[in-house]
Amino acid sequence: MKIHIFVFAIFIALFSNVYAETNIEKYKENYAKQLIPLLKERMGMELKIQSEADAHEHVTTLANRMASCQLIALENYPQKYQDASIVPIANGVDLNKANEDLKVIIQEDIKSGEVTDQELKTMTEAAVEKYKICLSDAEPNPDNMPQ
Repeated sequence: MKIHIFVFAIFIALFSNVYAETNIEKYKENYAKQLIPLLKERMGMELKIQSEADAHEHVTTLANRMASCQLIALENYPQKYQDASIVPIANGVDLNKANEDLKVIIQEDIKSGEVTDQELKTMTEAAVEKYKICLSDAEPNPDNMPQ
């Protein structure tokens, strides 16, 4: 009986890791997909000096980088907030909608005392710093980020 429980526990752990990795990949894919049109719009004049293929490649690379850096920055927050950010976007929810839903969760946590304004401010400042460093690095790497 103990061996069955042990095997089941290993199965659950492996399934959780695969599920988490799948969510991460889907998150990056959906995050970048939603950012590409916004980046093209905001970078309009800069992109006009490039060929359409080069402009698309540039924007796609930037969107993918931003998605990876966002994941690195999210590591500064509790798992609850990471999940509330990653899972909806991995499932195709609009970035703005996911962000608004996360704000509601955070506001509820502040009201309940689960997190203070100061703790949230500290987490956010560290996350923003990680994001900036990540974007400026040649290649996003969680090992290069401050803790």
